[in-house]
Amino acid sequence: MKPGGECAISDGNNLAHLKTRLDLIELYNAWENGPYSKEFKDNCYRLTREGIIRKNFPALDEDQVKYLAANTSGLFDEGLLESVRAFVNGEAFVERPYRPGICPTNPRQGVIMEGGFFPDQVERALMLQGFDAAQLYKGKVVTDVTDRGRTKNFVIRGVKLPEDVAALQAYAERDHANRYDQLKIESAANEQKVAEKLGVVKRLFRKAVG
Repeated sequence: MKPGGECAISDGNNLAHLKTRLDLIELYNAWENGPYSKEFKDNCYRLTREGIIRKNFPALDEDQVKYLAANTSGLFDEGLLESVRAFVNGEAFVERPYRPGICPTNPRQGVIMEGGFFPDQVERALMLQGFDAAQLYKGKVVTDVTDRGRTKNFVIRGVKLPEDVAALQAYAERDHANRYDQLKIESAANEQKVAEKLGVVKRLFRKAVG
């Protein structure tokens, strides 16, 4: 992309949006462990791994199959079989239980569906690729951190920067100043709110004891 060219990234899994974040944690667990999800009904990735292990290693007893399926989360295809093969051969076996909140991996295709993103995470990823990046809310650049999680969807605009050392350094200085000046302003505002609340508490306490 030439300098000045623009791109836009839009996604519906905004982790700065609290309800979306809570829903995804629950959804991920349902995909991995069941008991039910709209996408896989009564099946789940753990049960799918059980089936794969049972088919490829028929000598394993049922307790071993369930143990291995529960401790190979995130593995798929040949990687899953290699891990189980190591267990069967008495070699080192690394337990990989599912960690709640992590988007699980389909054990057949290795697909990771519906991964969530924080908008500033996407911004920074674009910046590392030489873009000036900013989240938009109602067509305007987000300057208030609370606007990052206003909606389930987010939009990040990226503008390609010149591929020149001096220009990139100048941009880095501007961005650093803007980004951290904003954090200082937000921090000062929070400190002021805390001080005001503390003052109210002190006045109420003096009134109660006096």
